[in-house]
Amino acid sequence: MDGGFTLTTLGDVSPLSNSMYHLPMVCFCDIPADDFAIHMAKYSHFGIAFQKTFLIQKGARPVFYIPTPISRSSAYIREFQFLSDFHNIGVELTLATAGASPDKPSPCTEDIRALVERLGFATNSLNFEVLSYIKFFDGQTSDEDESNYYMEREWRVPGTMSFSLNDVSRIVLPASFTERFHRDVPDYVSQLMFAG
Repeated sequence: MDGGFTLTTLGDVSPLSNSMYHLPMVCFCDIPADDFAIHMAKYSHFGIAFQKTFLIQKGARPVFYIPTPISRSSAYIREFQFLSDFHNIGVELTLATAGASPDKPSPCTEDIRALVERLGFATNSLNFEVLSYIKFFDGQTSDEDESNYYMEREWRVPGTMSFSLNDVSRIVLPASFTERFHRDVPDYVSQLMFAG
């Protein structure tokens, strides 16, 4: 992780929107080269690749995909509303146990306040380390559908990521850009892969 960032958790949006946890990040796809076609059809024929070990050193980790809809009777479970509840209850507990001002102390004991502070720290850590890596997708769509993200096998690096030309393991581009690429990046000596 090279740049600063802040995780924002929105307790008033649906977890299924993939916008409840907003963490600035750089995204990568762990797609075998033979399977690039679906991804390039959705996005573009240009790409830059790194070794997985390099990305892990930068803080990368894989996304946890959850298909929707989930056939359970309760909307609370099916729509993952318990994630919003978990966040909102933590916020309400923090507000309820904090003193309104120096002359209006907390309405609870120091032991309870300490427990609520620990819960807040654990919740923030869970949001950052786990829940911001969840991605819901419509499991009933085809692999080619733009709303089906599962084929991307996404990895995320929080914040920004710096790298040098020597860290790049492969460049993907249309063959028509080869001459321009060599002219603009003459020091690149790793693999080129032609697409499109």
